[in-house]
Amino acid sequence: MSDVERLKDIIRFEIEPGYFDRDYSEDSFEGVYKVAYQDLIEACKNMLRLKVGFETYDDWYYYVTETLSENYENASDREHWRVALWGETDTDMLQILYYALQAVSYDEYLFEYPSTLTDMLSQIVGLAEDHEYNKGRDVSEWRISQLHRNILIRAFDEKVKHMTAPQKARYISIINEECEKEKIEAMRLKGYSCYGGNDLYECDWEESRKLITRLFELTEYPQYANTLGYIYYYGRCNGGVPEYEKAFQYYSIGAANDLLESMYKLADMFKGGKGCIKSERTSDHIIEKLYEDVRPRFLNGSDANFADIALRKAAIKQRYEDYYTAYKHYLEADCAIKKRLKKNDFFGYVKVQENITKSLDEVKDLMSDGFFVDELEITHPYNLFDLLDDEHELKIVIKEIGENRYRFKFMTTKKSKFKNLFLIYPELDGYVFADAFECEVTTDKPIYYYNDKAEEITVNGLVGKVPGEFIFCYEGEDVFFLSGAKFIVKKDDLSVR
Repeated sequence: MSDVERLKDIIRFEIEPGYFDRDYSEDSFEGVYKVAYQDLIEACKNMLRLKVGFETYDDWYYYVTETLSENYENASDREHWRVALWGETDTDMLQILYYALQAVSYDEYLFEYPSTLTDMLSQIVGLAEDHEYNKGRDVSEWRISQLHRNILIRAFDEKVKHMTAPQKARYISIINEECEKEKIEAMRLKGYSCYGGNDLYECDWEESRKLITRLFELTEYPQYANTLGYIYYYGRCNGGVPEYEKAFQYYSIGAANDLLESMYKLADMFKGGKGCIKSERTSDHIIEKLYEDVRPRFLNGSDANFADIALRKAAIKQRYEDYYTAYKHYLEADCAIKKRLKKNDFFGYVKVQENITKSLDEVKDLMSDGFFVDELEITHPYNLFDLLDDEHELKIVIKEIGENRYRFKFMTTKKSKFKNLFLIYPELDGYVFADAFECEVTTDKPIYYYNDKAEEITVNGLVGKVPGEFIFCYEGEDVFFLSGAKFIVKKDDLSVR
């Protein structure tokens, strides 16, 4: 038997189940077998016939999609799983089957629950039977099983805009039917589609409120409470007239479940006495605490609603006429919202960006003449050195560019507390958010190395008794000393708003 024939037997599970009860990490086959959707259906039928268990199923699935993925053409086209919603062609059906087969191990709720392995495999076989029946028929006449309905709803994404008119009409009818059955994912899809509108449904605040209210009743999931808070806060179902007391109730539920959006919206309500007792101190306390909690998460790559929280932190400082610090936090918010908009241009996020830009311009006009410069000479770069004071590990590459002149490159390491450096320079109207940052350093004496001179140094501590005099340390040991240091940061080195 050739290797290709053997590969066909494996993908179709035409082998003894005991084949997988061994170490097959070193298996090697010559050639490639092109998988058709019928191969996967035969595998399901054979596993049903042999009454295999989940362990054997998982071994087979991992073996063909991971271990032997190079030997199977079309073995696991994950990139396109969410493209083939309908299964019009055999290739589309292959993608849908892989989506369903993966769900057997990782997403059992895709199937009618509770489901045994026999139930799941039988439902997958049913997908293929419907596919053959549907060939040549108009989509309005298709047989669409509950599993296929679940896949259609679960796999929804922006590709929906490429549906034909008949497909879209059938898709909407399926969603509506599933909503009548109070299927959670269908209700969520329609509820949030109607929340502002999208390619499926026009904006319908009443329908959105009805569905999301029912979702919260069924699940008590705090995100639904938060959404209802927004609906009532902005009077979406009341002619634009806010219903603050209801909003406060729902935001309180979200906040009690540690939902960041609900927490900062409660702060907004306390600040203005909207639906509650007015208390700016309470509002400020919530924002200050949120800021300290979420900034580290933002530095490690999470959105963490940091733009919204930094915006409010800045507004507090502006209210107390601390314009320098206010501008610094507005720049933080500017950085965060731009990162968010690169991933999602949701209309609400655009509004946040507009508010940040407006606030930056307001505070900028309050700064003294000459405040903004193109180059900054710093004797104590506190925002960088604060990291070292907190034992944050950094790698520093030092390049000598002249007499007592150097180019320093600061980089995070695998041991760093944060993946990114976030350095804000209000005077330069810019910031750095990256895993590395470079600037020029001048000294009044050559750098003194306590051990051998090195161009690449790791540090996690700093001793600085007077401005410009610094000892960089690692694990409590002195590494190098700077005398009369000045750090020269230029606007060109930063991201400028």
